[in-house]
Amino acid sequence: MSSQVVGDCIDLSLKMKPPSDDRVVLQWLESQPSDTQPSLTQELFDDYLAKAAQPRHVSGNACIKLCYYIEQCMRSKSPLIRDTIFAEKPSLELFNFYIEWNEKSQARSMRQVIELISTMLAKNPTKETTLAIKKAIVEKDMLIVTHHAAQPLVKPAFKSLESFMGKGTINAKDLMDAYQKTTTLEKIYETVLFNEGQPGLNAVSGASTEISGESSHIALGPEQSSWDSFFSDMFDWMTYADISPAAGKFLVTVFRDLRTTSHNQGVSSSNTASWQRWIRRGLGRNPEALENVKNYLFPPLFKLDRVGSLSFLEDLSRRSAAGDAQSQEIDTQSLLQLSAMETGKKAGLVEEPDTIEFSKVSKKPSGAVLLQEDSIGLLLTHDSETVRSLAFSVLVSSSSTIRPFSNTALDILRANMYILYCDTDAKFRNEILSSTKHMVERLRGATSLLAKEIESLSFQLNGTQELQPPQHAEGQQRIAAIQAMSQSHNDFITWYVEFLMMELVPTASYQRHITSLKAISLFLKSGILKPGIDSQPVKASGNNTIWPYTVDFFTKESMRLLMDLVLDPFEDVRSGATSILKLASPKSFDLKQVVITEIEGNKTQLDVNALDNNTCEGDNTPLGLLVDFIARAEDLSKQTGRADHADGVARSYELLYGLQSSPASRLAVITQLVEDLERKVEVAEHGLGQAVSEAPIHGNFAALTFVWDTVNHNQDFEDNPTLEFNRRKQLEALQERMSFCCFRIWRAVKDILCNDSPEGYLPEDLDEVDEVDTKDVLSYSFRAIHESSNLMRTLVNKIKLKLPTPERPPILPTTTFVKIADLSFEQLSTLRHRGAFSTVTSTFAACCQACVHPNMDPTSVAFLAQWLKTSLECINTQESTTRRSAGIPALITGILSAKATNPSLEDVVRGLVAIANSPVGLSSKDETQYPQVHALNALKEIVKSAGVGPHVEQYIAELFTLGGQSFQSEVFSIKNCGLLLIRSLFDNIFGTNTGKAVVEMGWDGKSTQIDYQRYPALVDLIMNLLKMGTDDALFPAMDVLRRAGPPPSHRDEIESLVTRQLENNHWQVRRIAADCLCSFKMDQRWSSLVVDFLGLKAQNVNHRHGQLMVVKAVLKQRLSTSNSADVATLLQILPSFRKRWIEDLSRFKTPEVLSKHAEIRYLITRRLCHSATQLLEARQPLSLNEELSSLQGLNLQSQFQYTTDNAINISSYPALCQSISQNDLLSLAIQNNVDGLHDALSRSMSLSTEAAVAFLEALSTDFGNKGNALVLRRLCSVYVAAMESATVQVQIAAMQGLCILLEANFQVSHYANTSHLDVIDEVLRLDDNHSTAASPALTIARLKMNGWISLFRILQRLARSSRSFGEVITGVASFQSWSFECILNGHENVDFDTRFAAAEALSKFYSRLFQALNNIPKSDYLIPSLFGLHSSLNDDDSDIRILASRAVSIILKKQIVPQAATLAFAGHLLNQYWDSAIFIKYVICKMTGTTTEYLDRRSKNPLKLKSVQDQYNTASVGDNNLFVQEKQNLWLDEVEEVKVWAGVFIKLRATNFGIDRTDKILHPVLSELIPWVKKSVVVLKKSSSSPDNALGWTTKPEVFSVLMRAIIAVNTVVDYLEQHFLPAIERNPQAWGSKGTDLQKDYQEIIEGLEKFVAQSSSNQLHPVLVQAFLSRVSRREEVRLRFKPYFHLDQRMEMLKVNNLTFPLRSSSRS
Repeated sequence: MSSQVVGDCIDLSLKMKPPSDDRVVLQWLESQPSDTQPSLTQELFDDYLAKAAQPRHVSGNACIKLCYYIEQCMRSKSPLIRDTIFAEKPSLELFNFYIEWNEKSQARSMRQVIELISTMLAKNPTKETTLAIKKAIVEKDMLIVTHHAAQPLVKPAFKSLESFMGKGTINAKDLMDAYQKTTTLEKIYETVLFNEGQPGLNAVSGASTEISGESSHIALGPEQSSWDSFFSDMFDWMTYADISPAAGKFLVTVFRDLRTTSHNQGVSSSNTASWQRWIRRGLGRNPEALENVKNYLFPPLFKLDRVGSLSFLEDLSRRSAAGDAQSQEIDTQSLLQLSAMETGKKAGLVEEPDTIEFSKVSKKPSGAVLLQEDSIGLLLTHDSETVRSLAFSVLVSSSSTIRPFSNTALDILRANMYILYCDTDAKFRNEILSSTKHMVERLRGATSLLAKEIESLSFQLNGTQELQPPQHAEGQQRIAAIQAMSQSHNDFITWYVEFLMMELVPTASYQRHITSLKAISLFLKSGILKPGIDSQPVKASGNNTIWPYTVDFFTKESMRLLMDLVLDPFEDVRSGATSILKLASPKSFDLKQVVITEIEGNKTQLDVNALDNNTCEGDNTPLGLLVDFIARAEDLSKQTGRADHADGVARSYELLYGLQSSPASRLAVITQLVEDLERKVEVAEHGLGQAVSEAPIHGNFAALTFVWDTVNHNQDFEDNPTLEFNRRKQLEALQERMSFCCFRIWRAVKDILCNDSPEGYLPEDLDEVDEVDTKDVLSYSFRAIHESSNLMRTLVNKIKLKLPTPERPPILPTTTFVKIADLSFEQLSTLRHRGAFSTVTSTFAACCQACVHPNMDPTSVAFLAQWLKTSLECINTQESTTRRSAGIPALITGILSAKATNPSLEDVVRGLVAIANSPVGLSSKDETQYPQVHALNALKEIVKSAGVGPHVEQYIAELFTLGGQSFQSEVFSIKNCGLLLIRSLFDNIFGTNTGKAVVEMGWDGKSTQIDYQRYPALVDLIMNLLKMGTDDALFPAMDVLRRAGPPPSHRDEIESLVTRQLENNHWQVRRIAADCLCSFKMDQRWSSLVVDFLGLKAQNVNHRHGQLMVVKAVLKQRLSTSNSADVATLLQILPSFRKRWIEDLSRFKTPEVLSKHAEIRYLITRRLCHSATQLLEARQPLSLNEELSSLQGLNLQSQFQYTTDNAINISSYPALCQSISQNDLLSLAIQNNVDGLHDALSRSMSLSTEAAVAFLEALSTDFGNKGNALVLRRLCSVYVAAMESATVQVQIAAMQGLCILLEANFQVSHYANTSHLDVIDEVLRLDDNHSTAASPALTIARLKMNGWISLFRILQRLARSSRSFGEVITGVASFQSWSFECILNGHENVDFDTRFAAAEALSKFYSRLFQALNNIPKSDYLIPSLFGLHSSLNDDDSDIRILASRAVSIILKKQIVPQAATLAFAGHLLNQYWDSAIFIKYVICKMTGTTTEYLDRRSKNPLKLKSVQDQYNTASVGDNNLFVQEKQNLWLDEVEEVKVWAGVFIKLRATNFGIDRTDKILHPVLSELIPWVKKSVVVLKKSSSSPDNALGWTTKPEVFSVLMRAIIAVNTVVDYLEQHFLPAIERNPQAWGSKGTDLQKDYQEIIEGLEKFVAQSSSNQLHPVLVQAFLSRVSRREEVRLRFKPYFHLDQRMEMLKVNNLTFPLRSSSRS
């Protein structure tokens, strides 16, 4: 940092300079002559201020010195000095300094500056000066916050206003005076602009103004005031994440000031009503600001005004969010209510219904708002993620973490938790998990409180002091109530744990898996987990309460589910499952033996006595469950070679190591892993082909990585004299062996990964191996290096640890470290496989950082210099094989990441700059060897590096110069790398998070995107690039100028250089130059810009084309559809534009210029057309305007023929054809000439296909008066006529346009009106099978169009006949064919676009049908499409699910999220179609896994169920490919789907199956279903006869779903028989006859088979969830319950929690 001397700017004529010591500066000033004191004071102030107004790394503590100097001057004895510092200029300059530099400096001293200004104003002796300063400051702040200045200045403006108001420097009146002055000036300016328009159009614009003013008056109401407008403007800033905290504090400060003023005037109530109104209106305008309002406005506001806040919350509660939930739009009111309730609940302003009747009544009345839990609960199924998240937070949050939940709240959570935990949005899931943490903490606090209350009351009731009978009875009543409440909480916890377990089943989606794992982790770490014998106590999170009991979480069920997830395809799922399993005790991994005894012939039964005696040593195999799992995982990994399987094996070894009980056994695990690794490395050395197919190695490296990261070296490798071996030497030997394995595998695969084209390289010795291809070898090689590098990095990272020996050496010996570092260096310098770069880069960076670690030998720092030297040698010797220089840049950034003093960043940058600047020697011998390329790429990587990039600011100027010079090189590779360096420097300045849309918008003319003063070299670079004039030089320069504007010092020159590019030969350059000029001139009126550029002379065709591009860019960016003054201004420039058009036509005679004129005409006329169609008063003046008519009358087609001398057909210029058709349409729209549309369409179609498509696409949006049914019919007729075209593109455009038109303008609820029927008749002139052309786009358009046609056919017949809906739809054959087409195209194997179109067509059909008829009438013909709609609720894509849920929401008359809609919609179908035979067939097909395609085609077909054996065979097919093929639908859980339809089936009435008809006993459906059940039981028995256990065959989701489907279906059918048919047979066996006897035999056969199944399941360790699913059904027959009683212990769902039968008080031993 350069030294700064105080008084550098003082006049040299003075005999004595100011002292350098700031403490004596005032004394020196006071000692100067009186006539010089004012000037010296001001000059010193300017000097201090200039030094403070520098970048932070330059200014240092100059800001503090500035403040100290001012404080000294204010206390000066000299009145001249005081008057000077209290003058207007210093205060305003200090304020301007704060506004400009607050965000740039971000120093704490900036707060001192704004506080100092307040002090200066408070102590200023001159009142007039004080008022002038305050007025100037407040007015400038108001100009900034009312959008008249750059956005970066807004935050300091709010901060300054908040500080001044907080200290009483200014008040609300000062604010309002400044605000009114600002808005008055703005209105005057707008009036001047408006009055400059043509007088004839004042009526047009005035009408617009009058209408908008009227609507504004209606919106604001009689309470409108200046404060309404003020807060409306301020609320605009609450949408910005970085500004909202400051804006929120400012608003609260204003509320506080107004409240104080109101109190003084005795009108506090009106103030409360005002801020409620301001907040509502602000959120109404900016609903996206809700989150910021909740975080930064509500908390301080509720604290400030409790009474007003309670009134606000009560009003919100009265509006009832439940009512809002029924609407089809997300009302801001719902979100506002939930946000306010959430904040109010945490602030104690909102309370739940009283659940603590036993607690002492508070003496203070709370006055809180009572939470309506039922209303909030309804919002948990709302389709808005924000609403659901807020509703959940409101339910579980509380100002007290020990307040019990109400039974209502617990029931709501039970019913809706599954909806919250399966969402696809990661942000939403994190919000839910955050609220879950609050829920768990509150459950812990509530159960703890209840346990203490029970213990206290029990002591009182059973104590030595005898209570009176009334008191004793009251005590008994209270303790019973508390015990009931405690039991409800315990039941909920039991349910919650089981719910979390069921979210881990194999068929669940990734979202459910990861959310459940995180929730389980939160739950167990709350302190509820039962500690094992050797386990460490888990620290409870959150508050200091403790659970009154513990949970034995790790049962057979949870262990199976968690261990299966260790091999999940998703890494975070594998990691989450492993981290939870680490909490389990070793006993949980014991393999328990099950004893089976033979009884009664072939029947089997469990030996219950043996099962109860689990303590016997012979019954358990220690860690057998994990050992068996590892063996299976290794076998699976060997078969597939997949990365997820290898990672799962590695994590299981990590678990195995952590469960070992002694250092010797842990050491044995590591040794075994190393030996296995050495064996596989040896295989790879002998031949990669054999290694790829028989010995995949990446899992072994990964296992050692995980294990070594877990090793407690101080404990496991502590030297012990009593032992026979030296553990330290063994530790060193193990590390040496591991590092040598890394070296050996590198040698084995080096040739593949270092090949210039590794993707297609196959060593010669592998050519003859058929089963191994390049993909397999490359995958093996990459993963081997990836995992071995991870292992080396883990070894290196252990350097920070030291062994507990007297000499305390580092764990990793220096010799081994050097070998690892050198190997990483070699890999990085020679690798060509980009995938391996990132891992090796991290490893080498770890080595470099280890060199400077205190635990390393101090001489290790020398390695960095050595590696840098070698890297520079690589730069000078390595050929430029890639444009990115392979791993050389990573070598440099790795060395710099150590942040060593030698080599320093400066040394490296200087060295690289020197190489990059070295002259290029060209020769045929070294044409690919350019050190400059590697040096530039290394510098680029330094700038981009997250660790090094922030420190290169001081070199940016120099690097800009270097980039500019390199860009001028004649060598393309150097030139290209120079350009890449420049772009990386731009990214360093701008950041990389700017969206494309923001970049395309360009500079706003106000904000400071780049401080050009900090980067003078950037200005020179931009100037040089612009002067070079080549395309590759112009693009980066103008891209910066477009985004950041020109540097003020060179604005005119740069603007001139950019303007020169308007005549560039390439249109892309002209376009970006036009965008730049548009951004440069944001401070000028757009109309004058247009006129100026139209009036400029053009040197050539390109120049004119560029000028017109500027005009187009200005109109496109600056024209507003809401500003009525634009209409008059546009008409004012029409003569100039038309004149220029005609002149250019005769002068340049080119289609390009003509096309650009046409595009500008379209922008102008479309804006005018918007006014004509939106305001009837504007139509006539515009239609009669001669200039507009003349402009639209210019014939493009004849002009084109003139420019080309009829040599070229106009169809070869699609843009011109489109302009002709669009101009025709706009002319007709302004004239409201509907009759001319058909002729215009014919002209467009004769021009070209593009012209016709453009006409049809614009027709539905540009043509006005579509609300008129007659006009709507004529527009429909145009589209219908267009569909007769033989061109597919025209047909598609016509269908799409007609659908858009009908969607926006046809009111289906009025379908019976004559005018609407005419529209229907017009559309039905179409044939719904009008085209057979094969085109995906045509299929999509036809699906949508035929949906309208089917609806219109139905509505037409309903309106014109007296037949019922069922009779009408029977005769609409097109509906059945269309609905079947939608169902087929909605299948999961179909592409997304077509699936979406099918779902949209079905969804909108039912939405419109409901709107037309107010319900969906019952008809069997609707059943296939209704089930198709239900299937869309489970589509893999969330957009399709949401689309389907919208239709379901309309049908159910409530907003509902897709995951909740599946169950609700199935229930709705049951209520409507419970007696439909076709519906029953669909339900049974869904329940049994049978496809319904044959029913979709013909619903009356007989039922044909797909056997479970066929389903099982298909599901059991393995996939051992290296890259697994995912199933099409990852969202659908087949098990949950079966549960839904099984629940529907069990509710069907038995009369549907002929139970009451003795003439026709046993319905055909049951005749098909019962044999299916019997065969399913056979499959279940067969499947349970082979061993399963963790990672067994039921782990495969497809197999699991088949078996679970069979179990659920069997249970459901058996339960249905027990409930209905068996009692009926027993009541009247004669009527049933042989069929009844056969049915009873079938039932007995099913029961016996199920008993065999459950017995075999126990002995073969079948998936516990499957067993529990079967045992969850309690038979209705006593004899069956007795048969299965010995197996009930297998249902462990309640065994894990000992909370259902808690007796209070708890034993003290249960928890210390």
